[in-house]
Amino acid sequence: MFIYGDTYDSQPSKRSNSRADSDAVYIGATRRLLGPFADPDASTPMTITVAGEKKDRPEKGFAAWLLGEQSFSGGLNLVNGGVVIQGDSGLGAAGSPVTAVGYCAITSYEWTFGISSSHPIEIRDGGALIFSPTWGNQGNTVASALSGSGALLTSDVNRSGYAMAFTGDHSAFTGNYYVQGHARIAPATFSPLAGISLADGTNGVGVIETSGAFTRPAGTGKGEIRWKRFAAYPSSFGLRGGFAAYGGDLSVNLGGAGAKLVPGSEYLPAGAVIQLQSQYADGALALANGFELGGAVQKISVWTGKTATLSGAVSDAAGGGRLAVDGDIAFAGTFEIAAANVPADPQDAAPMLSVDGDLAFGATATVRVDPSLLSSSALSAYAEGGLPLASCTGEISGIPALDGTATDAGWHLGKRGGTLLLKRARPFVLVVR
Repeated sequence: MFIYGDTYDSQPSKRSNSRADSDAVYIGATRRLLGPFADPDASTPMTITVAGEKKDRPEKGFAAWLLGEQSFSGGLNLVNGGVVIQGDSGLGAAGSPVTAVGYCAITSYEWTFGISSSHPIEIRDGGALIFSPTWGNQGNTVASALSGSGALLTSDVNRSGYAMAFTGDHSAFTGNYYVQGHARIAPATFSPLAGISLADGTNGVGVIETSGAFTRPAGTGKGEIRWKRFAAYPSSFGLRGGFAAYGGDLSVNLGGAGAKLVPGSEYLPAGAVIQLQSQYADGALALANGFELGGAVQKISVWTGKTATLSGAVSDAAGGGRLAVDGDIAFAGTFEIAAANVPADPQDAAPMLSVDGDLAFGATATVRVDPSLLSSSALSAYAEGGLPLASCTGEISGIPALDGTATDAGWHLGKRGGTLLLKRARPFVLVVR
């Protein structure tokens, strides 16, 4: 790891030989307390460059400890390196920019992590900058303007229980956000020119904690959102990400108009878990998107002690698919029942929604049955025993409305234990003597 006290140039022959070793205080084998650095005079701004060997992950690089007041004004260049700072002044004087090239990190040494708007940050193409709050605190805020086409990793994967807030102007950022840990970013703050990837790391979740309406479409391009881990992290890391209502209620509608998400697609790959709510959630969360299951099992995790609402339409054109929810959930959407959801053998029938927790049906919950099924022998096999539509291990409350066509054909919805069933109504015979 080298520190240069002038403007960094990509040509090695043009690098200054000045190093910070003479100003370093060594503690143990890894810590270097450096500086303070200041401009030589009012007309000569000093630029600090921290350059190191590229490691396999951004948070693993060697970091310079720029503690206390740093007053250099020419900017801080991170080149496969990082800094540990006590506060905003560790990045230099007000107005001093930060540029990240390669794998870089900014780590806090204080209880809170604050970077003011006076330090704009640019992440160059191919580079990645990760923020790493050292202590367990929610007061971590980066108000910097963000630009460049690299990757912003919102939190160190090993510290994903801590919350990071980003409040600056991101309109010039064209790279990719990788939401790790708890990222508090208002929907309007996200650059419309950048992609968003949700992924947890070694021990947490990748959750956007916000309020209002989040309407970014699902997809793999710029301006879209997907479930994907950063390329440097191994496939053994989890892929659990989503949303939490923080600071007010939150409505999530990816793509608008309740577009259906497709499990196993490139933006929602097999094994991805949709996380709803977090330990810090303080508002109501509704996911307006439905699902076309296509025979797949899509896992949804609701944070313990919290709840969320699914309000989209759920269908399964291939049959055998299921939404598997871990936690308490409310359902206010529509089950769309087609021929593929009615196995010839009733013993093969399984609910389209299973909940390991409580299940509450909202006032707008509906079951819609393909009219061609109503006179079929396949559905008739379920007339008495019932076709299972949803089940839960906890308490089931409420009951959806059945569309009029099915009702007219003599079908109705009922509950047995923790299971919602579609059954044929028994004929009513009035005997008068």
